[in-house]
Amino acid sequence: MYKFIPALLLAGFTISSQNSIIERKLKEAEAYRNRPEARRASSTEPSSVAAYSVTSIPFSPYAYTGTATNIGTDDIYSSAIPLGFNFCFFGRYYNNVVIGSNGNLTFELSVASGYDNYSITTPLPSLTNLPGNSICAVFRDIDNAIGGKILYNTVGVAPNRIFIVSWDSVPLFNNSCNICTCHGTPFSTFQAALYEGSNNIDVFVDSSASCSNWNGGYGIIGIQDSTAANGITPPNRNYPNTWTGIHEGWRFSQSLSTSCACTLADSSKVCFVTTDTNLHNEVYFNHNPSLSTGPMGTIIYRMNNSSLWDSIGFVPYNQPDKFIDLVANPNQQSYSYCVAARDSCQSPKKSPPHTTVFLQYSQGGNNQINLSWNPYLGVLVNSYYIYRGATPSALSLIAQVSSMNFAYTDLNPPAGPNYYRIGFTTHTICTSNAPHDSLIGSNFRTMTISGIASYRARGSLQMYPNPVTGFLTLESAVALGNVVVINYLGQTVMQIMCDSHRVKIDLTTFPSGIYFVQAAGEVGKIIKTGGE
Repeated sequence: MYKFIPALLLAGFTISSQNSIIERKLKEAEAYRNRPEARRASSTEPSSVAAYSVTSIPFSPYAYTGTATNIGTDDIYSSAIPLGFNFCFFGRYYNNVVIGSNGNLTFELSVASGYDNYSITTPLPSLTNLPGNSICAVFRDIDNAIGGKILYNTVGVAPNRIFIVSWDSVPLFNNSCNICTCHGTPFSTFQAALYEGSNNIDVFVDSSASCSNWNGGYGIIGIQDSTAANGITPPNRNYPNTWTGIHEGWRFSQSLSTSCACTLADSSKVCFVTTDTNLHNEVYFNHNPSLSTGPMGTIIYRMNNSSLWDSIGFVPYNQPDKFIDLVANPNQQSYSYCVAARDSCQSPKKSPPHTTVFLQYSQGGNNQINLSWNPYLGVLVNSYYIYRGATPSALSLIAQVSSMNFAYTDLNPPAGPNYYRIGFTTHTICTSNAPHDSLIGSNFRTMTISGIASYRARGSLQMYPNPVTGFLTLESAVALGNVVVINYLGQTVMQIMCDSHRVKIDLTTFPSGIYFVQAAGEVGKIIKTGGE
């Protein structure tokens, strides 16, 4: 079954304990050839879509530099590696690749960190020896566990970047083994370069020697699509040819009429939107970068007043799945958000939207606080929880209402500034990898601060004018004492001692907004206007 076994036996050697590696390789190769997809029929007819041509070009390799792969053993693939740009290959866009230890690459990310077959028994295109969507720089049984380096690098600037993979001075398998007559064969050095924009593939062969006493001496330069229905190789660089290459250059080019289909996967969606204590909306989402057409990142959209979607931000795929909207003001209105995976598509598919809760309030008789809000849209809400506290960061649960109830009255609010918030927990619908607040419920929840309740002064404390643009006058029947001005975040922004019954304080430089004033043992709310 294996053409190379007789050569070993004729030399007087058997596969013994010292050659257990060879035995393992033979078994792994046989298992690989017998996998179901390898038995599918292939065709060598060229495709009418994404047709390729291959031409000889001058030998002009790039520098053999870059990042070393995580390939540390023989016959294995690397983990998925970002190209840094979108690359069109047989009519589909990709931006991640897997590098094989045996001189090949593939866009099939399912083989990442898995077995890279070495055996060559059929010509390209075929799934017998290689996965689909493969690029063979020089596909031979080489062994970087013995020596040499496998490096990758992205050079240049958009839109003309180049992804380069280099196999530098890698020996043939068992090149240093005494039982192998391939001992002494020159090491292999070659490159593959993938070009942004043109989508060309260049292969530069510094040296790649054939040794017929192992693996038949076969080697392949070429490419094939996902099903091995289409592929192309340079002349005499396919099975069953045996060849040695020195200072060769080959370019694989797509037809000028070829278009690359946009194959955007629905791989990003909003998990929830919450409002933090700084009154910024935080959008938590998830994405799936393991897809072969996986996103470069996630685009964040917010609906504007014309009911159109504005792109407001972008989060790269290797960053936490979270975006903070620094522009929206949750105390003014409710907002709707959606996300979309970013890849080569000009019109990314947007996820279903999520709409935040906007809490409003009014003060009733006997200092009661009436709360009302709109429903959160985007996930199933079982109950709404009402929180209250002296500061946004120190809230306590005071009530729970059904998901069909959008109002609540706080009958006995305590004296002093009170902050209110509506929150809820939700079922598991998606997972954001960004850390988020666990104060309320599970990892899959939304909680929006959208309004602050206030109090009129009780007793004799008077504050005027209100609203105020400059100086505020405080009067009381008793000494004012310790006068404290607090902003809507619960931060003390002014504090003075006053033994009199009347004082003017200068608020000219204060930003516009709501403030609380504590004096004479009472609390009042003022509205500052005209500030920056």
